[in-house]
Amino acid sequence: MGEDPEPLYDPALMRLMSEAYEAADRQLGKSIKAAQVAMALAIIRAINDGQRDRQKLIAAAVAAGRLEQVRGTQN
Repeated sequence: MGEDPEPLYDPALMRLMSEAYEAADRQLGKSIKAAQVAMALAIIRAINDGQRDRQKLIAAAVAAGRLEQVRGTQN
């Protein structure tokens, strides 16, 4: 007891995730909160599936964010 749990992601992987999110957010431009959440989840899913290519992470995040923005305009 009292021991800190191991982090889910190491610092390098966290940096990659953060950089991919920031790049996707810049590409998407002004986005709604739901799109931002969708982008973050897309990156986490891809990382958990073993993806480590920065450009593929960005592409997945942008696609998820755009889809969520489209959904948001339909409501």
